[in-house]
Amino acid sequence: MPASTSIHPNANDFLPFVSNNRPMACDNCRRRKVKCNRTEPCEKCLEASLQCSYHTVPRRKGPKGRTARVLSALPSLQSYDERPTSSSSSSSPSTTSVTPPMACDVPSLMACRPQRISSTVLLAHVNVFLKHLYPIMPVFDSNQVVEDCGRVETLSPPRYAFLLALCAATHLQLNLDARQDDSGLAHAIDHGEVLVAEALRTLREFDPIEHLHVDTVLSSFFLFAAYGNMDQQNHAWHYLSQSISYAYALNLHREQTYTSLPHAEAELRRRVFWLLFITERAYALQRKKPVMLRGNIRKPSIFTSAAPALLYGFVNLISVFEKVTPEFYSWNACDSDDSPIDTFALSEIYQSIASPLPPLTEIPEIQQVDLVVTQQWLQIRLWQTALDRASKSGEVLPLQAPAAAGRAVMGFLASVSHESTDAHGIGIEQKLYDLGTSLVRLSERSVQHAATAQVSYLAADLLSAILTSLVRIRGAQSYLFSSLLQTSESILGLDAVPPVMNLDLPLNLDCNSRLEEWATALVNPSTADKREEAADYIDHQASDRSCGISQGV
Repeated sequence: MPASTSIHPNANDFLPFVSNNRPMACDNCRRRKVKCNRTEPCEKCLEASLQCSYHTVPRRKGPKGRTARVLSALPSLQSYDERPTSSSSSSSPSTTSVTPPMACDVPSLMACRPQRISSTVLLAHVNVFLKHLYPIMPVFDSNQVVEDCGRVETLSPPRYAFLLALCAATHLQLNLDARQDDSGLAHAIDHGEVLVAEALRTLREFDPIEHLHVDTVLSSFFLFAAYGNMDQQNHAWHYLSQSISYAYALNLHREQTYTSLPHAEAELRRRVFWLLFITERAYALQRKKPVMLRGNIRKPSIFTSAAPALLYGFVNLISVFEKVTPEFYSWNACDSDDSPIDTFALSEIYQSIASPLPPLTEIPEIQQVDLVVTQQWLQIRLWQTALDRASKSGEVLPLQAPAAAGRAVMGFLASVSHESTDAHGIGIEQKLYDLGTSLVRLSERSVQHAATAQVSYLAADLLSAILTSLVRIRGAQSYLFSSLLQTSESILGLDAVPPVMNLDLPLNLDCNSRLEEWATALVNPSTADKREEAADYIDHQASDRSCGISQGV
């Protein structure tokens, strides 16, 4: 397996921009809501390796009641002429970048609003996004975004909020806080959450409906990605739905919307629409929600784009999701057995998705992972629905579908770099988990079919491979590892495994090599001799300190 490489710049690049006036507590402690000893630098900032500063001025305490309301209004009235008007503080709907949103000079601008995150921080995240995530989400002009990072103080609030949400999604999807920099020092603060908080604060500075723009659509989309990667699913669904609502308001679902736009702008907006289409369908399937978007517009152009290989992969992923009809999402969202399900239509959808993918060698490896894993994941989601809702009709879909999907996924992941897998964030963990639970159900069901008893052995092998992947995905143990391990206990013969297991220490190189070897070998029928070795390793995980594994209580 190709060796993984670092996917983030130096940890210090992610420290928020700060300046120096002294309130009762330093800026970082006020933001983190922790007690500050008020030295410079303070104790908490030293512990967290943060740059300590005292910029925020605390509110004055004064008289209550009517007099207080008059006093609180005076500063606003006195500084009104220095502040931007409502029309100049936001970008025009026809542009993505603007001149400074107020008539005063830069020092006055700084006095009129909170200090913004530095250009260095934004540009560091944007560069990481362009390298690792842009093939999955190619929805903006990369040159313009890089340029905007260099003039952060002059950006309109909508544009600044978009950049913050983009950076937050990057930080959290790549799990940068769990990784280590070249010096071996771990990140000491959840910078992703800081970026989310700053994005939300900026979004409150303007009315997104009055100044509706594609930047606002993307701000909500990237906040969805950020919250999804924090496993805050209610927040994630809210921002995804909000992003789709904004897209409807901009008429991105209507083909005639694109005819009056310049070609480059029209193509970017088409990508935004189809990214929302893909994301809504994948997320709705996981969360058992119905879908709103329909594929009513033309797909992005491949051959007239600056990156035809990238767009070829993107369009192929759209085609995979188009094969699942909206009706299936309605069936999936309804848990009641009283709701009818068309088993013939379900079988047709499955056969359509199971058809071979086009050649993938010309597209980026990150997109290859997305296509292969998503295609197989969709098949096992259909299989699980059929098992739950069509059991009275017998076997609607092939019994061995999870085993076939598991072999295809794990065999493919063994041939690509960790970078290409990790770039898909928490979504890849959830898809592997879904694949693992379907293998458990397959193994349990195969007990009832003596002729397919060998399927149970294959399922156990594939489960072992999935568990080894979840042990060290995205630079840390997956939050789903323990749950899948417990679900797999009886199949893997792990009756002695404790109810909670945590991998608090990093895996050493020897352990990683063994895990990768097994992940490859267990999906290859010619290496069945590895089965016993892998099962023995999993059986002794609770006490194997040489691999940095500690047992939770």
